[in-house]
Amino acid sequence: SCQLPFVLLQARYVGRNRYTKLLANSICGGQTMNGRRSDFEIIAEILRLADSGAGQTRIMYGCNLNYGRFKNYVLALEQRGLIKCKRGYPRIEYMTTDKGRVVLKHVETAVTALEDED
Repeated sequence: SCQLPFVLLQARYVGRNRYTKLLANSICGGQTMNGRRSDFEIIAEILRLADSGAGQTRIMYGCNLNYGRFKNYVLALEQRGLIKCKRGYPRIEYMTTDKGRVVLKHVETAVTALEDED
């Protein structure tokens, strides 16, 4: 059984049945019923952007997040060891860790497998 969704979706509570919601989002092209992105998609996009190193503004614009939501996601990802923050003057840079790259690879594999089943 796949444990991956629980690794990513523990950042925030997303509903009663997280696994079913994740599958529904993946099968429906990543869109929820109301047209919004899932936490799963936002987390994957943050990991992708930070893979080569990215500043706060690049991640916020790339993921279309406001500062408050950006901080919530980044703190959750840092606590789980998926990204690290390199503080320098005058800028802070976020980098995806090795663990984050492994998780991102599994996410992309899962999404590809779900898309191939259509």
